[in-house]
Amino acid sequence: MSESGTIEAFGMEEFPKMPKNYIGFHVLPTVITLKLDDSSTITLRNSSNYLVLYKIKCTSNNRISIMDCAGILRPKHETVILVYRHHCEIDATDRFLIIYTLVGMQWNAKDANALLCWQRAKAQQIPTKSIIRIAKLKRPKVS
Repeated sequence: MSESGTIEAFGMEEFPKMPKNYIGFHVLPTVITLKLDDSSTITLRNSSNYLVLYKIKCTSNNRISIMDCAGILRPKHETVILVYRHHCEIDATDRFLIIYTLVGMQWNAKDANALLCWQRAKAQQIPTKSIIRIAKLKRPKVS
């Protein structure tokens, strides 16, 4: 521990530096199919040995609801996020923005608060990466 009281041991950083060309975080599918007034899914996969802090944003909260829009994904795990497309502005183009960064093992607790972690990352100006996914609207068949 340094004179300032911070932990300097390897791997103990609250926000480890993201390796150059990091490819351990994946968002599936590449094009998200939304169904009107029904739920669809987005799968987030962490194939790395790091914890990944993520949040998902959409073009309009009036058109789309995202369940569990932020979280901390453990190494070698995946999570399925439910999204719901409301029956409004049917011709609008929808996109999802998935923002992520790496976090230290102190955020590995099951009850770790992703919102608090994002606040700390923002205050420390931690670099993030992002992935954009386009959503296609699957319209119901008219009889």
